[in-house]
Amino acid sequence: MKSERTSKEHTMLLTDVVVLASAFLTFGSGLVLFFGFHVGEGAFRTSSLGLNRLTWLNLHRLPALMVALGIGLHVALHWRAFVGRCRRSLSRKGGSRDILELLMYVAFWTVALAGMAVWLLIGGSAPLGGPVQLGRLPQVRHHVVDVHNIAGLVAFLLTLHHVCHRWRAMARGLGSAWLGFWEGGTTRRGSHRQSDRRAQRAVSASTEADVR
Repeated sequence: MKSERTSKEHTMLLTDVVVLASAFLTFGSGLVLFFGFHVGEGAFRTSSLGLNRLTWLNLHRLPALMVALGIGLHVALHWRAFVGRCRRSLSRKGGSRDILELLMYVAFWTVALAGMAVWLLIGGSAPLGGPVQLGRLPQVRHHVVDVHNIAGLVAFLLTLHHVCHRWRAMARGLGSAWLGFWEGGTTRRGSHRQSDRRAQRAVSASTEADVR
């Protein structure tokens, strides 16, 4: 039971780390796409900060998929806490922190749905392998991209708030996971040494028996 609990805690922690890393990459590339290619004459640019437009698009879209999968797994692993926060928020028994947590998930799903619509449903999105179409966006696509950008900024700020209230617990979890990994490796190395010594003693005993 203890090992299963530890394994689940490590899975939760690993999921959180992967989601955070992917979220920072998604948000950073999103800022480049917004200021480098979306605003003003950026619609006609082919590159920014040394990378072409398609590379920035894929640096935004692929980590975003990791974030979506990771948050889905995060909610599944923290399902009871998630449902409890939703109930407290909807029943007005929760505090501002519960409401902000719920708004974070609403903002995230708004970002995800708008992003998937821009990528897969509304025409004009570049395939993963290219090519990229230059020029101003059609009006409908432009508005959906604006919703995606604004919701993304809100989701990122709420995510920072979420992490700031949990960074100590995450730091302790990372330290515990690393210590457990190190101790496990030390135990395995120790068991291998004991096995080698037993094997050597067995060989020596066999050799002595042959000599006799």
